[in-house]
Amino acid sequence: MIRARGRNVCKAVDTVETLRNMFLKDLKVKSINIYSEEVVDEQGKKRRVSSIEIVVSR
Repeated sequence: MIRARGRNVCKAVDTVETLRNMFLKDLKVKSINIYSEEVVDEQGKKRRVSSIEIVVSR
């Protein structure tokens, strides 16, 4: 399972694609879940942060 939030979402997708194309040819994506969370930043402001969860298997 690979999880990422915010700006790292694209890195998670790139990681899975690299694994599938270069290292583990039989890797399958079982599911992809996307959601957003509400977090409070340092100034006390509420923000929504996108998240992704990619489940892979062989």
